[in-house]
Amino acid sequence: MSLSFEQMMSHPDRRAIVRHLASAFLELHAADPLTGAVFSTQQRWLMAQVGIALYFRELTGDGPPAYTASVLDKVEAEQIAARNTAHAFMLEMLKYGVVQYRSPEKKGKVRLLCLPDSMVAAITGWINLHLHMLDCFDGGCRSATFQRVPQSVRIVQPAVADELAASRSMRLPQGAFANFTWLKDGGHLMDQLIAGLEPGPEQAERTLTNIVSITELAEQVKVSRTHLGRKLMVAEQGGFLGWTGRRGHSTLWLSAAFRKEYEAYQINKLALVERAFDTVSARLLAS
Repeated sequence: MSLSFEQMMSHPDRRAIVRHLASAFLELHAADPLTGAVFSTQQRWLMAQVGIALYFRELTGDGPPAYTASVLDKVEAEQIAARNTAHAFMLEMLKYGVVQYRSPEKKGKVRLLCLPDSMVAAITGWINLHLHMLDCFDGGCRSATFQRVPQSVRIVQPAVADELAASRSMRLPQGAFANFTWLKDGGHLMDQLIAGLEPGPEQAERTLTNIVSITELAEQVKVSRTHLGRKLMVAEQGGFLGWTGRRGHSTLWLSAAFRKEYEAYQINKLALVERAFDTVSARLLAS
């Protein structure tokens, strides 16, 4: 039976599983900072998912050839970003080799896109992590099935991308997420905050973190101290976080509302991955 959002939110180990997920995101980012930069904002992350899905669908025979214009069309159609924004993102991905052309430049010719092995490995690891987290909720074997089937990422990722792109809450997060997620490495910042939580009762209104210095936090997430300070101040004014003493020089705490909002966002994403995995599980087993 598929796991629902409600089932996961009411699970007694929900908090520990989500914290483990946040820590795993930090490990993935540390292992591959360049790929982490591709996913550094919510919009970039969604654009990348949509583009990767087009490429994998071509490989499996489920879609037409993937080229820049087709990615821009899809991003625009899904209302993820304006065409000019998507085009600038594609140029950046090409510049850093995150996406590549399959053929040399020829005047007047459409150039097909492909993903280097490093990017395929990164998205494979990202999907496998989410399937493993789902298994933590019910002792399932999604991750084992995914790893057992050769090239399973080509089947699973497009289904996941469809669910993510169709979700309004993924495209337009609210609350504290709206404050952080459009910041460069904003998701990485929130992962740092959640992973840094100290043990404490779940019902506590405030939970301490292991974070004291804004300067050190800014260095970890690769943003300026000034810009990070402004974002943290907005969150502080909203009651999402604060300091036990002098601002920026004492222990940072997170509110129950912030923790629950992060948990709800991640579990909603897990529910979307679960739904996507269900739609292709028969195809995986047949493979």
